[in-house]
Amino acid sequence: MYNKKVGYLKGLAAGLGLDTDTKEGRLFDAIIETLDAMSETIDDLQDEIDSLSDSIDEIEDGISEYSEFLDALEDAADENVGSLRHFPKVGTFDEDEFEDEDDEQEYEITCPGCDKEFIVDEEIIFAGSAACPGCKQKITFDLEPGCGGGCCGPKKEEDDED
Repeated sequence: MYNKKVGYLKGLAAGLGLDTDTKEGRLFDAIIETLDAMSETIDDLQDEIDSLSDSIDEIEDGISEYSEFLDALEDAADENVGSLRHFPKVGTFDEDEFEDEDDEQEYEITCPGCDKEFIVDEEIIFAGSAACPGCKQKITFDLEPGCGGGCCGPKKEEDDED
C-alpha cells in the first residue's frame, strides 16, 4: 500500500528533474529512499500481523470447543450423570501439533455420595469406573454412544421384573 505512494513520490521527483548532485537533490533522494525502506518494512509487518491474527482466531476456536467439552464434563459430574455421552463432540485434534503427546487428560469428578472432588485421568474414564477416595462409592462412566446424537439421558439400569 505504501509502496505505491513512495513510487508516486519517486515519479514526482523524476518529473521535477531534481539533480542529485546538488544538496537539495541529495536530500530529496535520501528522504525518498528512506520512505521506500520504511514502506517495505511496514508492509512486511502488516503481513505478519495478518498471519498472527489468523492463527489467534484458530486458537480461539479450539479453546472454545474444549471449553464447551469441559463445561459439559463438569455439568455431568455435578448431576451425577456418570456418562460421557452428553459431551459435545470436540473438533479434530492433531496430537502432532503439541510437544507433550504423552500427557494424559485429567478430569475433576464430584462424588454424588459425599460431594468430594477428585481427579481422574482418561485411562480411568475409559476403564468405565472409579472409586471415590472419600466414601469409596463406585462411580461408573458409560462410554456407549447411545443414539449418537448426544441427546439421550444417562443409561438407566432396567430392573428385572418377572
